[in-house]
Amino acid sequence: MSVWTRIFGSARQNLKVGDTMSVAEVINIVKEDTGRFDVTKESKFTDLGQDSLEYLEMIVHVEQRFGITFTDKEAQDLETVLDLAKGVHDKCASHSK
Repeated sequence: MSVWTRIFGSARQNLKVGDTMSVAEVINIVKEDTGRFDVTKESKFTDLGQDSLEYLEMIVHVEQRFGITFTDKEAQDLETVLDLAKGVHDKCASHSK
């Protein structure tokens, strides 16, 4: 079983080895933007102490890093760092088709 499958579940297929890097990169961006080093993929954004502007700035940081865009609704629906990493993966995958 690949690392990506263990992280995201068996529904994900045809993923490249480099895809797992986006999880680590997203975690690092969240750590950098929140100033917290206890961030994991399970961390909930509501528990990280950001106000709404800081949260949006973090989303923009992720969008710029990966060359993607989240709609306002998509950004509002993200609850955990893993949700954000999944969103990054999905957006990047759709751009590469």
